[in-house]
Amino acid sequence: MFRKLSSYQYIALCIVVVSVNFTAAADVYSTSGIGQCTPLGARAISPDDVRDLQVGDIKVVAGLGDSIMAGLLVMAHDEGSILGTGKIDQDALTEYRGLSYAVGGNVDAVTFPNFIKHYSPSVQGASTGKHLITPCIDEFCPQLMYKPRIDRLNAARSSATSGNLRHELDYLIPRMQKTKGIDFQHDWKIITINIGSNDQCGACGLRASDMTPEKYAENVKYAIERIRKSVPRVIVNLVGNFKVSQVYTFGKEADASGYCSAFLGVLNTQKLLCGCFNGPDDNRRKMDELAEGYNLKLEQIYDQYKEKQSKDFAVIYQPANIDISSFPTAGINNVDCFHPSIHTHEWIAKIIWNGLFLSQNKKPSIFKFDANMPVYCPNESDRIVI
Repeated sequence: MFRKLSSYQYIALCIVVVSVNFTAAADVYSTSGIGQCTPLGARAISPDDVRDLQVGDIKVVAGLGDSIMAGLLVMAHDEGSILGTGKIDQDALTEYRGLSYAVGGNVDAVTFPNFIKHYSPSVQGASTGKHLITPCIDEFCPQLMYKPRIDRLNAARSSATSGNLRHELDYLIPRMQKTKGIDFQHDWKIITINIGSNDQCGACGLRASDMTPEKYAENVKYAIERIRKSVPRVIVNLVGNFKVSQVYTFGKEADASGYCSAFLGVLNTQKLLCGCFNGPDDNRRKMDELAEGYNLKLEQIYDQYKEKQSKDFAVIYQPANIDISSFPTAGINNVDCFHPSIHTHEWIAKIIWNGLFLSQNKKPSIFKFDANMPVYCPNESDRIVI
């Protein structure tokens, strides 16, 4: 028989239970970075089913996207000698591939691949270093502009739209097949796709008819289907769109504070990069409607591929409804006041990482900037949520 507890003993017991639970929960997340998480031992046998994947089972990382994934201007900062005064510094034209939130692999960089590397030390594919911008111009997206020793499996191209995903795959799949250290048939892979910002900006131009949600979905489904048929043992990590129009508002406020530079001291750089930033507010509303339409299509694609899931293929979806009004001024670089800075790349890397371990209904619907966002520390029982 149990002895009846006094009220004081009961309260003390409750405090102990709450304290134990709090400690257990606190151990799950690290506010000091992934390095404080306990690494898991490698499994002797690689799993045969995508639903049984630990993050340490991932051996290859790759990405398809635009200038954000390419790391354009991540470290650029105008101290009075870049663009704003008429001098064009190389930093203003540089893709910092090794710092890309999704595919960057520079040593000690806070990136999605480096989080994976903590659990899978031999993971392949992350880009390192930097090089000059390698843009797509509409359908002109030459393969010769890739720098394989730097880009590795980061196939993203500056200025790319969803229509350029096919060109990026023309580089990515053969490169993955021939990369030393990759067992193409047997290694588990994760390919992040984040595209749509330039599609939004194209809503007001001559190619507006190519930027509809229907056309966007067609392009994304083409990429996923080609991956499904060509790449064994793979997870496609779909990342949603944020409303790029918010950058216009951010830029106006940053201009007023003197943070943003004018191109050659005269022109608004934002308006050069995004056609819909010119003209009436209706242009920005068009962009918002497209962003919402694109995300709806991505959700539908995710649902469709849930039904097509096999033992060696799956699609996961990470919403990215980012509230740019929550950004610190330094969240966007001040050279073009358009592309995210290193601070934002590091934050987004944490969002993508944490999302791997959340079911779809538990992923946040909106993200407000938090430089101190903790990272999840998976344990032996955790699996990538499919």
